[in-house]
Amino acid sequence: MSSPEPVLESRSLLFVRHKEMLKAFIRVLVPHPNDAEDILQEVGVCILSGRDERVEPDLFPSWARGVARNIVLHHRRTWRRSQNMLNYRFVDLVEMAYSRTDAEDDGWKQRRVALETCIERMPPKDKTLLTMRYASALTSEAIAKQQGSSPGAIRVALLRLRRGLLRCVERRLMRAEAHS
Repeated sequence: MSSPEPVLESRSLLFVRHKEMLKAFIRVLVPHPNDAEDILQEVGVCILSGRDERVEPDLFPSWARGVARNIVLHHRRTWRRSQNMLNYRFVDLVEMAYSRTDAEDDGWKQRRVALETCIERMPPKDKTLLTMRYASALTSEAIAKQQGSSPGAIRVALLRLRRGLLRCVERRLMRAEAHS
């Protein structure tokens, strides 16, 4: 009979390898970065605390997302007071999208680095707007009040910023691919 140590080592290596993907997956489902980080830690503890359950390395990303999904849904049930109730169908759609990209493990890290670089190069006004919307989870209406603008103008500005970030990330990834 084999000992559980190799399984734990294997799980820990797989968790480290797929941590960026799990972080991105959780971040899509949880609006606040601190909550997402707490859930990622809980997912890590859950994954690494398993005793005899073995997970094939090829199946690990899907299995780990399932663990993350269940923990996110558990937290959402306990956060009933939140206005942003998470739709189960939405969670299923996010899971489907992530399952299609399991083969691109290194792509998550490259995308994240490209996005961070693109954000760093943005004008401070644009960074502030993105921070208000995504890090602080403010609505367009709340941002408009603070900025002295209309909610429609804020939504258009955010749309343009997201499109600009997408183009910037795609350019950086294409350049990186051309150099490799």
